[in-house]
Amino acid sequence: MLVLLLGRERTDPVLLGATLGSLSGVEGPADLVPLFTLELLQTFALMLVILLCIVSGRARPFAGPVVGCTVIVCILAFGPLTGSSMNPARTFGPMLYHFDAHAASWWVYFVAPVLGAAGAGAVYRFVLEERGIAAE
Repeated sequence: MLVLLLGRERTDPVLLGATLGSLSGVEGPADLVPLFTLELLQTFALMLVILLCIVSGRARPFAGPVVGCTVIVCILAFGPLTGSSMNPARTFGPMLYHFDAHAASWWVYFVAPVLGAAGAGAVYRFVLEERGIAAE
């Protein structure tokens, strides 16, 4: 069924579960600047939503669905391009099994999410909290 839906080249059993997209270098040379930027932005967005919904308590009854919808939107929007890792641990396991697929772009999936999450934390702390936006 996966072969019918995704095509034979996308259903290699070794690559299933890997966080690889068209910018990752699987279908040609890795395009690292857009790959890095998109991974950073989607992790930034996810972390900012988590901080605003859960940490500040603003969306207490709806925090889970809001965070889940953010993950879904990131996967649908950026998944075909980057694989939508948003988490270094999500990339690490499949990369251990098949490093060749990640050879050109492995570092992006570790650096960009860390910088994106740190950026969201800085914006939350130094911009939103200072202006009272993040307060309950």
